[in-house]
Amino acid sequence: MLGSNYGLSSQVASIAGSTGTAASSGNSVQYGKVVDVKLDESRPFLDASGNELPIGTIKYIPLDFKGDSRGEPKPALPFSLGIKQLPVLNEIVSLYETPTSDIQSNVSDKAVYYKDIVNLWGSPNHNALPDPGYNKSKYLGLGFQELNDINPLYPFPGDILIEGRQGQSIRIGGSTAPLNTLVDKLNNGLPYLLISNGQIKTTSGVDYIVEDINKDANSLYFVSNHKVPLIPVNTKRDSYNTPPKSPDQYKGNQVLLNAGRVFVNAKEESVLISAKDSVGLNANTVNLDGTEYLCLDAKEIYLGTKARTSPKGVREPAVLGNQLDNFLSIMLDTLQNIGQAMKTAEAQTGGPIASLNTEGYCVTDTCDVLRRLVSQMKSTKIFIE
Repeated sequence: MLGSNYGLSSQVASIAGSTGTAASSGNSVQYGKVVDVKLDESRPFLDASGNELPIGTIKYIPLDFKGDSRGEPKPALPFSLGIKQLPVLNEIVSLYETPTSDIQSNVSDKAVYYKDIVNLWGSPNHNALPDPGYNKSKYLGLGFQELNDINPLYPFPGDILIEGRQGQSIRIGGSTAPLNTLVDKLNNGLPYLLISNGQIKTTSGVDYIVEDINKDANSLYFVSNHKVPLIPVNTKRDSYNTPPKSPDQYKGNQVLLNAGRVFVNAKEESVLISAKDSVGLNANTVNLDGTEYLCLDAKEIYLGTKARTSPKGVREPAVLGNQLDNFLSIMLDTLQNIGQAMKTAEAQTGGPIASLNTEGYCVTDTCDVLRRLVSQMKSTKIFIE
């Protein structure tokens, strides 16, 4: 990951030895303009000693360089361990001179690290400062597209905001503000976490905006006692006696996810949904597919709204297939015996009764047909208690 021939400590030491320091003394901050960023191993990225530098390293030109000559670019490593904010070309970054991992053997061994991108234009997309006469197709670096409709977010008191270059954002807050529709006097100071991927469309990327769960492309809201104005796309809840409150009416501890499509996949085990009150599903169609079986269990199971809302004496219960089979078989056996008797029935005078004999044949033939139909009535897939 950091190069095949060198450890990170040797790379940092080589940077320190080959570039000098970022500041004249101590840990004073200086600033540099980014001229190159190493993003992969596709091309050599070497320091002055020929050592390969790790991914994430930049090359910069100090802004305090005097005279017409711009000087040679110098390398700088990412300052933070867990969170890295990679600059694009021509952005200004803050530079710090810090000790390297070789400080135990050389107390004066220091290297240059970059940390923050200077917010020159106040744009989440980029804050580059290209030279006059720059090539607009290349001044931000290959692969990065300048977007003119990415807007900054309005900050609310005490907020922690993370804003991506393409319209992603994370807001950690909970304070009242004129434009904050989630917080009022009753929940001021209660925490929420808003994650958005994709902003509302505006005519200008200069204007400040606020997240909109209905218009942003994807949203994930964690709130504690807040009412979120999410408008559901389907409001049918006829299976409920008392429908649950809609998202824009419920105020409480909840998580809301809104997106163009939601796909949940458990690649190793199960997807389990558990709720204290109810689990509601509503859509144009609700489809359940099971490879081996599909099982529904409850004290009572209703199919259709009328089955649930009708009085108990009027409700139509489902019929047990085996019990119905036994009932119909006994009934058909009885009819079959009656038909056999009718076929041979004779009058008291000793002659056959033609009309009764004929009906007897009809009864026995019909019973044979019905017996075959009874065997086909039971489903081979659906079973009930």
